Amino acid sequence: MGAAQRNISAEKLAYLKRMKAFQRELEALQPLFEVETAIYAEQPCVTGPLPLAVDLYRPETGRDWPVVIWLHAGGFIAGSREKKLHSVIAGHFVRHGYAVAIPDYRLHRQRPLLKKPMRRLMRDLVAEAAATEDPMQRIFQRDRALAVVEDCGALLRWLEKEGPSRGLGKEIIWAGSSAGAISALNALYLLPQLRIEPFNVRSAMISSGGFAYGRFAKPGTAPVLALHGPEDSRVPIGSIRALKARLGNEITLIESDTLLHGEIGFTPDEALGVAVDRLVTFDQAAAKQFSFTRVPEAGVTKNTRQD
Repeated sequence: MGAAQRNISAEKLAYLKRMKAFQRELEALQPLFEVETAIYAEQPCVTGPLPLAVDLYRPETGRDWPVVIWLHAGGFIAGSREKKLHSVIAGHFVRHGYAVAIPDYRLHRQRPLLKKPMRRLMRDLVAEAAATEDPMQRIFQRDRALAVVEDCGALLRWLEKEGPSRGLGKEIIWAGSSAGAISALNALYLLPQLRIEPFNVRSAMISSGGFAYGRFAKPGTAPVLALHGPEDSRVPIGSIRALKARLGNEITLIESDTLLHGEIGFTPDEALGVAVDRLVTFDQAAAKQFSFTRVPEAGVTKNTRQD
């Protein structure tokens, strides 16, 4: 080992090793998909409209793929779709026959402005969050989190318009980790309140997430797989346990002492492909368990359990 390498911390060496492993995985997966980057919306901020981009990963063959919408982490203040980790996760979903949309969304430092429908809904959401016995951190409850819900709605409208020409199907899966997991649950349960439901939601799959607005989680929405560390201090497990208590078997909660915050592997050295395989198995079971019916006069999609 050279002098320069001896001066690198064990954590840094582990990180570099992981990045090399991601690069090898990505090189093996790249022949399976094509990726397109597009602007899906311009959303309001204090400084003016902010263009938001999405990376869309599609299999090389077939069409009518279900779409995994993967929302990145970062505590609503950082993070980006442009991470090698995201490309590897997307590639593993593609090999199972999914398309994957990984969007950027407005961050707190960009000072997003909420639109009137969300501002009206926010009053009830804040009151509901305040009434819970095990509240999530305030920063995960208010405008910075709810702006992401608006952005998710804008993404759905873009996918509804642009998806058919790109071979996308009409079923989506919400997914993400940490702040992305919070956003996935918020989108799952709050977008129906805003009448934004152009797709059938097949499932949601999250790691280290939470949901602050208990009664807004309606039974029959979609099966949810939630991975969480019981001692997680960044996003405490309490709100997910409460969601499980509220919705019962609709929530599959897996608590693991070896799960690091925001990871989808149960251990630091579990291969990403294995972790994605677990998510795919859950979603495919969810697709068989639920059927989808649309209520034309209301324009609302409801999921019906097939027992």
